[in-house]
This record gives sequence, structure tokens and C-alpha cells, in this order.
Amino acid sequence: MEFYRGFRIVNQNHLSMFLKNKKRIINYFVLIIGFGVWESCHSKVQHVLVPVDNVRSYKLSENHDTTTIIEERDDYSRTVIKFYKDNSEVFTSDYGGHKELLMSTTEMLDTVYSGDANYRNHRIQIKQENPNLFSTSIYHIDVKPVLLLTIYYDHSYSIKAIRNWLVYTTYKSKHDE
Repeated sequence: MEFYRGFRIVNQNHLSMFLKNKKRIINYFVLIIGFGVWESCHSKVQHVLVPVDNVRSYKLSENHDTTTIIEERDDYSRTVIKFYKDNSEVFTSDYGGHKELLMSTTEMLDTVYSGDANYRNHRIQIKQENPNLFSTSIYHIDVKPVLLLTIYYDHSYSIKAIRNWLVYTTYKSKHDE
């Protein structure tokens, strides 16, 4: 069957075949893009986060029941925190001078500790990230909480990752408003 379209006569069979092929091509294209997006979101590749304040790496030093996290920089190293296991939980006294819960797999806490002449106000936040991963974030509190460090660990308190971020405030001039 033929019909008149503009100034050309088009065969209906060729037109329907062309439209079917066009739909098939579009479906394959959408499928490939969808698979690409899904694959990029569920990639098995491990991402490496590069610290922004010249920290090359963190090193764990264990001495009997005490573990120390050491920050390795280009020109020096420094102790960030020491902690120890007591019964089934992990404690520190580095930030407040007294025993403070640092890591737990049973108690999810968000605690603010007030400082004194020797220690700053600080916050320790313990969360469960997923069924097998927990995190502890340590903040200094000046005007607002500033994240110092986040430690990721499993049920046996084996440290899986350590993350730090440089926090900054952008100021805006009154004249820009």
C-alpha cells in the first residue's frame, strides 16, 4: 500500500520496518545507558581519597592494649589519638583528660564534652553505618563543631578506614548582597 506524503510516495511496509528498527535502536540505546549508569553506581573499584591538608597517610601503632593513630605528613609525623580496649568497648582520654567512650558496637552516642584549661570542648559521635560497619567522628568545638577525624571499624574493632577533612568557612562581603 502506498500513500502520498509531501511530494514523495512512500511504501508503508518500508515505513513500518523503519519505525520498528528505530524503536529497537532506541531501546538498545536506553538499555546501554541504563546499564552504564547502574554499573558506575555499583562499581567494585575502590576510590582513594586524597587528604587536603598534606596528610600522606595514617599509621596504626599497637602496644599491648593501647593503639595509637599516627598522622604521617611530608615533613613530620604526629600522634592524633591513643585509645585502649576495656571489656567490650574502646576508650580514650586524649581529648578530655578523663575516660571517654570512643568506639562501641552496642551504644550509638552523640556526646559533647566540655573542656577545661587544658582541653577544648569536643564532641564524639558513634554511629552504625551499616550492619557490619561503625564509625566514630571526633569534633573540636570552637564556634561550631569542626570535624577532626572519622574512624571506621567493624564488630571486632578492626579499623577499616580513617578519614579527615579540612573545614573552612567562606565569607561573603555585605556589598555582594
